[in-house]
Amino acid sequence: MAKSTRKIKNEQEVSSKSEEEAAIENDNWTIERTKRYSSNVISSAFAINLFHNHKLDINTLIDDLSEKVDKVIDGDIRGIESMLVTQAKVLDSMFKNMILNATNTTHLIQMQTFLKLL
Repeated sequence: MAKSTRKIKNEQEVSSKSEEEAAIENDNWTIERTKRYSSNVISSAFAINLFHNHKLDINTLIDDLSEKVDKVIDGDIRGIESMLVTQAKVLDSMFKNMILNATNTTHLIQMQTFLKLL
C-alpha cells in the first residue's frame, strides 16, 4: 500500500511539474506576442488611423491587425498574399495609366511631369 501511495504522489508531482512548465511556456509565449504587438500592431493601428484623420476605432484596428498577425504567425499567409496581389495590380494599373498619359500628351512639361511620377 505504501508503494502505491508513493507512486501516486510521484505521478501527481510529475503532472503538476508539467502543468507548471506549460504555464511558463504559455507566459513566455504571451510575453513574446505582447512584444510583437507593442512594436508592430499598435504602431500600425495608429498609423492607419492617422491616414484616416483619426476617424477610425483604434481598438477595432488593433483587434483586426492582431488577428491578421496571429494568422501569419500560425502559418496562414493567404491574407498577405491577397493583399500583395491586389497592391501589385493597383501599381501596375497606375504605371500603365502614367505611361499612356505621358505618351498621349503633346506638351513637354506635362510629359515630364508624368514621366517623373513613374
